[in-house]
Amino acid sequence: MNTQHDFLSAWKHAIEVSQTPGLFYCSSRDISSATNKDQLRPKVKDIRRKLVEYPKSRGAFLATLVSFYNPEEGASIARKLGVEGVGGLAINLNDEQRHAIAELFITHRGW
Repeated sequence: MNTQHDFLSAWKHAIEVSQTPGLFYCSSRDISSATNKDQLRPKVKDIRRKLVEYPKSRGAFLATLVSFYNPEEGASIARKLGVEGVGGLAINLNDEQRHAIAELFITHRGW
């Protein structure tokens, strides 16, 4: 199992599921051509600003994605939504989002 490659694949999929690719830096030609997770870092400040525009499920999903990049920031965003802990996040996610997060949990070895 190539965990870096597997995490990058899972991360790309999660960005697609988020339906907010503009909230991630893309230093490659496009998301699919990125070869390193650092080419697809979340735009944390932009995510914080945009939270009010999204349903709670999308906000919770974005908070979870941010937590893979920066756990403290992700937790702070989740708290802003009134979501506490993994269980609190899970009940706010739809099935597609849950599966994307599960892929990230399995392949994540640190940013």
